[in-house]
Amino acid sequence: MAVVYPCEDDQRALATFTEFFVQQPTVNSLFRVNVHDVDTLTNACQSILGHLERVTRLFLTSTPLNVEDVPQAQVVQDAGTLAYETGSVYPHLTGNNTLVPYGIVLSESAGMAPPLLQNPKGYLRPQLDALNVMVAELDSSKAMLQSINVAYAYLWTTDVEALRQYVAQDEKRQRMQKPMWERTNMKTVIPTEALAPAPPHQLAAEPVSVDVASVAPRGAGGALGDGGGQSEGETSAPSIALPTYRTLLALDPTQLPSAQVQRSFAKFIQACDSLMEWAGSVLGLLSGKDDVPKAGTYEIPPSNNSSQRRDNQTPTSGEKRPAETNGTTTRRPATKTVRIHRYEIRDVSHIYDMYYQQAECFFLPQYALFDARIHQRLLQPAYFYALRILMEDMTTEMERLQHIAASRTSLVRADTRLSPYDAFQHGAYAGGLPEAYGVGVPASGSSPHTWATGDNEEPPKIVFRPTVPQFGFLRNTLRLLLSICLNEDDRTSFKRYEEMYETLVTNARDAVAELHHMPKPPSLSQKPGAGERPGRATAAGSSRRELVLVARESTMREALPPNKVAWAITAEDRGRLRGCFETYSDLRGSVRSLKLALDKDIKRKDETHRTRVLEVCVAEEKDPVTIMAIERQRERQEAVLRERRESSGFLGAARASLRSLAGTATCKAEVQMEDLGIPSTPQRDDEGVDMTTTSPYHAEKVLLQASVNRLWNAVEAHGIHMEREYPGLFYRGEKQRWAQRLDSLVGKANAMSVVFSP
Repeated sequence: MAVVYPCEDDQRALATFTEFFVQQPTVNSLFRVNVHDVDTLTNACQSILGHLERVTRLFLTSTPLNVEDVPQAQVVQDAGTLAYETGSVYPHLTGNNTLVPYGIVLSESAGMAPPLLQNPKGYLRPQLDALNVMVAELDSSKAMLQSINVAYAYLWTTDVEALRQYVAQDEKRQRMQKPMWERTNMKTVIPTEALAPAPPHQLAAEPVSVDVASVAPRGAGGALGDGGGQSEGETSAPSIALPTYRTLLALDPTQLPSAQVQRSFAKFIQACDSLMEWAGSVLGLLSGKDDVPKAGTYEIPPSNNSSQRRDNQTPTSGEKRPAETNGTTTRRPATKTVRIHRYEIRDVSHIYDMYYQQAECFFLPQYALFDARIHQRLLQPAYFYALRILMEDMTTEMERLQHIAASRTSLVRADTRLSPYDAFQHGAYAGGLPEAYGVGVPASGSSPHTWATGDNEEPPKIVFRPTVPQFGFLRNTLRLLLSICLNEDDRTSFKRYEEMYETLVTNARDAVAELHHMPKPPSLSQKPGAGERPGRATAAGSSRRELVLVARESTMREALPPNKVAWAITAEDRGRLRGCFETYSDLRGSVRSLKLALDKDIKRKDETHRTRVLEVCVAEEKDPVTIMAIERQRERQEAVLRERRESSGFLGAARASLRSLAGTATCKAEVQMEDLGIPSTPQRDDEGVDMTTTSPYHAEKVLLQASVNRLWNAVEAHGIHMEREYPGLFYRGEKQRWAQRLDSLVGKANAMSVVFSP
């Protein structure tokens, strides 16, 4: 299913941490670090990002893999020749009338899909060399990242805090299992020297039967994968043991990588796996995997290894070289005869055509939206769910076809419509016919023989047309399309909200500077009247009195009620005051809109932009003790949840029933499993791998959301201060305005009730 792809920020995070890590004095004594690891890591990450960008352009702009990178200015300049606006994802629609469909069944919408989907063999075969280079470089980059991780004791894939807790609990358990007298004797026998802390180099030199050269070869320069620095005649240095999990426990918490760094490493590994999976399906399609071979004689190209062995063979003294002729001798090419066995070809073109027609719809312009950040069209998020369902159906169909091919004999035997002779012809009894049919089992030592073919009996092999690899290529292509569109769409939304926030911060600074120069209102304090206590007049008057703008020459101030305070102000100051109020209202409205939009975007994309969990791709990239610690921690969490459910008992079941009844009474769309007391299982993709509950850029958006909330609180605090300073003139919003009017109405009603009370 969809996976998370890395970006330049992930490369920067990995490189920055590695540069900081290798410069620590204590790290140099514990690990086999090298300053060249930063360059090696950067090159590997850049290679992965480069191939990811090329594959993205292949999917979004139909740019072949063997085409060099085109500058963005050139793309914009050549955009006038496209059928759509600048950055169109469908330039092939301008002249694709000559494209040949996929050749199985003519689809109703044939000609609208990109050539990658219409004619994959003809379109990708010229790019085979570039595809092989991409696979080799991705494999090398992945191995390079993994080797650095191994040299750092799996630092990027280990939860050190969980490991430290597990080790402490395990040591405590081992001490408790020993008898008391043994623990007492051990305490008395232990010498004083053993109680001293071990030096760092002894922690790193723990015996491990893994050769460093086989895992992460380093040359004279210290870079991984460099085989130079030592001549053939020199003897290699003795292998140094790799650091283990105990080395990680000796690190200071400030030297450990953050969760973002660990996620960045897992993103690069997952991107390699995703791209290599798609490339493997392409290579399987181009190589004719699971196709019925054709009979004939084929020339075998000469192998470089065999020719090199022939050149290295020198005749001994007793041997004689053959007479060399003046002319150049031409060796006869080696040939190989392919024997055709029995195949049963099943036509599943109608199934493939159904999936193909649905798949090519996701490449049409009607299903895409233009992304101004990357100047490309991306699939609309509204169609992500339909695309996931299509991939799940294709995976189920592929598993069904593979099951049919694998259980061919058992299926034929279970078919009651076939006679014994027909079952024999279909290869149901490859080891001989049973005695029930009067033939008997063939004697030992004699191979089974069939009169129908004259060859050794072998059940016919079931093949499908189109083949299962062609189904796999279509499904993996859709997987890559979903991953690309999902990551780019989520990153675009994050960048857009981040840009809006930075703009609002700049506007807030300007607005605050303008609000500091507002005209100051008169004091709202009043002298207590006759018969009034000073404290009561101050407490009631300061909270209820409002300002009223009057002209300097106006006589309205004598006719104002007691709770109104006249503020004589000029027309210029009045306009400046009104402009400041409008500035604050615009700023508050913009911040509120950004806050609501960001909250809604996070909630919506957490539902539609789910990806495969990152821990799956690096599950084996851990120390065995760390793997055991993770397993024990998971078992403890499950035990705690189980005890919590069991301890709840009748009360828990009653609460769950009440929640379920409340949902039914309120016409809730569906009843949650948690309401029934049943723990929910994580959502899985078409391969059964757990999926995340958040979008790829959820963490970045949450940090941005916290910044927006702080800005919103600051704006609200300033608005509350202005409401107190300008009562009756300024309100933060309509809600506060109507609340003030309602309070005034309630106050008048209370006064009237006091007057007319009996």
